[in-house]
Amino acid sequence: MVQKPQIYGMIEGFDEQKGVLLFQKIPVKANVKKGQVVETSGLTGIFPSGLLIGKVTKVSSDQYGLTKIAEVKPSVNLNNLTRVMIVKRLARTTAAGGN
Repeated sequence: MVQKPQIYGMIEGFDEQKGVLLFQKIPVKANVKKGQVVETSGLTGIFPSGLLIGKVTKVSSDQYGLTKIAEVKPSVNLNNLTRVMIVKRLARTTAAGGN
């Protein structure tokens, strides 16, 4: 998902030569620009929303002109990444009748 305005698509691949993620299935009318931040949307329930993925470096149309494809430079070096832990903080609640 691209931040402000929210634009949805899917990360579906990695170009090893360029070192970029392939952000695909972006609506053709979406105004995606170089430099925009891409983060997780949280829609699938697998990852929480708001995790930084990277920044858009290039935008083009798919081979049929029906959707857009953005190249995204990852915010981390994926070649050195072996494990990732996502810790989700839950909101603190006060006990009934407590402080």
